[in-house]
Amino acid sequence: MASRAWRVGLLACAALSVATGPGALAAPPAPVREPTPKEAQTWKALVDQAESARVAGRWRDLEALTRKRAAIEEKTFGPEAPVTVASWSWIGQALVRQGREAEAEPFYRRALEANRRTLGDRDPQTLIALTNLAGLLERQGRFGEAEPLRRELHTAAQAVFGARSAETAAAAVALGDVLRANARAAEAEPLYRSAVAIDARQFGEADPRLAADLGSLAAALDDLGRHVEAESLHRRSLTLRRAAFGERDAATAQAYARVAANLDAQGRHAEAEPLHRTALGIDRDVRGRNHPATAADVAALGANLDAQGRAREAEPVL
Repeated sequence: MASRAWRVGLLACAALSVATGPGALAAPPAPVREPTPKEAQTWKALVDQAESARVAGRWRDLEALTRKRAAIEEKTFGPEAPVTVASWSWIGQALVRQGREAEAEPFYRRALEANRRTLGDRDPQTLIALTNLAGLLERQGRFGEAEPLRRELHTAAQAVFGARSAETAAAAVALGDVLRANARAAEAEPLYRSAVAIDARQFGEADPRLAADLGSLAAALDDLGRHVEAESLHRRSLTLRRAAFGERDAATAQAYARVAANLDAQGRHAEAEPLHRTALGIDRDVRGRNHPATAADVAALGANLDAQGRAREAEPVL
């Protein structure tokens, strides 16, 4: 009975992984040895409890439960079985959610290395693990280390999904973002342009994904000092975001802020001011006064007023 419960639980775990995140399983692996009845019962309980913790956002509990679950899986299925590797990925994700990125890194690396060995470089689970690690490095500001991972993902997306796929567009944007962070906007520009072309063809000219692509391309042009060319793209992105998300949305506020920054870069501070104020008003309402985006809006408006020679008005804003 315990063995049957173990199998049923493993199948449920596989379905959950496919639906919700890293380390999805195509089928339950063959065990290295049959679990004892106590192990099977404990493992099934840990799976259920971990899923409850994940749904509730109790990341510390998810970490602790998944560590216990992984210990059982390593003994019964082996250290590189898909179910075990899935648990490493979930431990990493739980640590990231707690702000413990440095502790998460070895779990993400371990999952990536195991998937490369057992599934190959182009398997979807390997690409998920690669994405997890690249994102972690980017959150830590380690863009130089993230770049080769993003290049590999872009190449893999073209090979697996096709050069004109939405997945390839997303990989191009992610690689472009890393290059921009490394002060290489000129290399990022063609990647963003390819994403714009792909997503416009795939989803249409009014899709919010296109708004994000246009904003990224415009930001790269701003980095290159091509502000006039960037302005029309920023404005188009703003129009698409207002249509897709409404006026009182964080994505719309970001688009307002980008248009305003572009106008400031052109010395058109009076035109930029009302856009800065709009972005600030939205972010205060939607994100709250203490959010980093709100703080950035406050600083940008203060700098704008100072540039207009209205330093006294800028002081209370700052």
